[in-house]
Amino acid sequence: MRTLLLCYYLMVGPALADVQVKRFSTTEVDWSANAYWLANERQILLVDSLLRRSDALNFAAVIKAQNKPVVGLLLTHPHPDHYMGILALKSVLGDFPVYATAATAAGISKDFEQFKRQGARQFGNDLWLNNAPQVQVILPSPGQVLIGDFSILVEDFSGGESVNASVFYHADSRSLFVGDLLMAHHHYYVGDGDLPRILAQFERLQASYTGKADHLYGGHGDSGGFQLIEEQRRYLLDLSQLVDEQLSDANISQPQMRVQQIIQSMLIKYAHLGDYGYPPGTILQWNLQAIQKHRHP
Repeated sequence: MRTLLLCYYLMVGPALADVQVKRFSTTEVDWSANAYWLANERQILLVDSLLRRSDALNFAAVIKAQNKPVVGLLLTHPHPDHYMGILALKSVLGDFPVYATAATAAGISKDFEQFKRQGARQFGNDLWLNNAPQVQVILPSPGQVLIGDFSILVEDFSGGESVNASVFYHADSRSLFVGDLLMAHHHYYVGDGDLPRILAQFERLQASYTGKADHLYGGHGDSGGFQLIEEQRRYLLDLSQLVDEQLSDANISQPQMRVQQIIQSMLIKYAHLGDYGYPPGTILQWNLQAIQKHRHP
């Protein structure tokens, strides 16, 4: 039996241990978006695809230079800075299957049309806007899948910052890909403004994966441990408290002045956080609009 176990380790152990996780990140003006890849000696698995065509092409060049087949791409959620680069990647790397859960796949088409109407203009012609990228393989959630050499645990966290958030756990490298559940060292964008749901996602993430994952790889900013999730939680609790104190009454006087007071308070306390290339306070302004709309629809 010991001989068999030793043979198994010699054949399989080094390959598992040799899985590396790498990040390709953009600048602040491109929302500090991240894409990742897992690589062993034989294959590469991508996670997310960036926004601009030029960024995705640069990412593709890095992957192409490694001379390994791409066995697929995982999508963490249906936001353009994570799915828009797929066609650019395929133009360099050739065809590969795109994997997403049903909830993420369903959200892409609607989000794509909205982005074309409202957000695409600021990026000029540096976008692939002919048609929305397509998902070829629907992932089970929760479920375990084998993509090439890579065994991935899939779990949907439902809506929060986006209409759906999927997390992907790779046990062999103890890596957890969490998409926009983590926006390290930036003002956290709250999407539709449902703070309780986002805070619940943080708690669930910590409860489910603390002790299993050594490293969290988020959609924006640096990767790191669970202390980054805790920092975001404190940030949103501070923001929520200010909203409760200043904007809890739908009929308050001088609401815009109170909004500016909240923004200034948060900018002072969190002066170290980035704003994705926008003027300071922009993300906070959007957050407060979304929070007020959510609380007083």
